[in-house]
Amino acid sequence: MFNPINFLDLAKEITKDAVDDEARRRTAIGRAYYASFLLARDMLHLTLGTPQVHQKVVEALHQTSHATANKMHTLRRMRNQSDYNTNINIHHDDVDEALELAKTIIESVTPSPGQET
Repeated sequence: MFNPINFLDLAKEITKDAVDDEARRRTAIGRAYYASFLLARDMLHLTLGTPQVHQKVVEALHQTSHATANKMHTLRRMRNQSDYNTNINIHHDDVDEALELAKTIIESVTPSPGQET
């Protein structure tokens, strides 16, 4: 079974060589988003495979933590810009922000050791 946290590890690895490579920066933001999104989706037991599942995750997170939901929404917006908007530049600071958001979201949705899901 795949552990989505591996996407965050990949995002960090990609950014090591992303100083002058915007494609790597854009990819890192996408992987950071999917690490946090997939973990949240799984922890929330949402099995929808439709595009609406992204919004459903944010809505479900609002039930437990507005702050986490807002972070997920921000990270999703960043991922959409990175994937679809070729008219903007993605900077290293954007990647740093995405990685920090993903880390915070993951910590929020992942049970502590000994805590049941």
